[in-house]
Amino acid sequence: MKGIKLNEAGDWAIESGQLQMTSGITEFAQSVRRAAGTNKGEWFLNPDEGMRFGAFVGKDPSEEEMRDELAAAIYSESRVAAVEDITISRDRAARSQSINVAVRSNEGDQIVEVINVGS
Repeated sequence: MKGIKLNEAGDWAIESGQLQMTSGITEFAQSVRRAAGTNKGEWFLNPDEGMRFGAFVGKDPSEEEMRDELAAAIYSESRVAAVEDITISRDRAARSQSINVAVRSNEGDQIVEVINVGS
């Protein structure tokens, strides 16, 4: 599958005036990051895409709820065969989490992504 490459800010990547494209495992990883980085209901063309960011903020969010929300968002990407691991590292003072996810595609490729969520 081919898609528009996104930069770190989530905007279209443009180099030398040209819109950049991505494909393969890089595009798959980008799609997983996009699903995890979208607040459910935020994208008007697909209000079911993403996860409820509210599950990740506050004084003491539930790790089980965070895992469930994240896994559901990742599984919304049709090429995901399995969410193999979700590891949450919490910084209670900053009320933020760093989340490592290991995801396997339908083709058998594995990606490991770090998702940072903070208040």
